[in-house]
Amino acid sequence: MELRQLNTFRTVASTLNFSRAAEALNYVPSNVTMQIKALEEELGVRLFDRLGKQLVLTSAGK
Repeated sequence: MELRQLNTFRTVASTLNFSRAAEALNYVPSNVTMQIKALEEELGVRLFDRLGKQLVLTSAGK
């Protein structure tokens, strides 16, 4: 787990949008997606539910 991943998670959780989080962090959206996916794999839980275009925090993400 890296601080960069935690910062990315915090930004995505506050915006509930990968593209807006990427813009705020000056990353490309694919980088944000990869960081969140790596964090979820490391923790062994899903942090977000992706419901179509809507993003929702799971109970583990909260």
